Amino acid sequence: MSPAAVTAQEPQQPPPPPAAADSAAPVSSDPVGFLLEHKDSLRLAPAVVSELVQINLDLFRRTRRIQRTIDSIVPPAADAFGAPRQRALTPEQRERLAPLLEARRAELERARDAAYALLTPDQQLQARRLEQRLAARSRRRALMQP
Repeated sequence: MSPAAVTAQEPQQPPPPPAAADSAAPVSSDPVGFLLEHKDSLRLAPAVVSELVQINLDLFRRTRRIQRTIDSIVPPAADAFGAPRQRALTPEQRERLAPLLEARRAELERARDAAYALLTPDQQLQARRLEQRLAARSRRRALMQP
């Protein structure tokens, strides 16, 4: 039997969610929203969509207080008249932000893992590829800007 035939007969393992696939991969700022936004192209069943909505709502509830605290530390990007402001953070602000950003990242990762667990292996792979394509497109756009 050829190696290709043996490989074809071996059951394929489902791909891990993006966070587990590459621990250096950044966690999307809205991993569940991403899946909901692409529910049609991923062919998600209505029951899965309902569960994703619940996961997203739970995520919002868990991160709302964290985000408010982050917002109170980070100066707004513009003043009341819309003029851009300097957003450099002081060492004290960075120190206060670090645990908050880590807590938010952990919540996002937990939500993404729960969301991906609802998908079939093919849907997981398709979602990961779509996320990678869109991230690459976004990086290319950023490089083109002056």
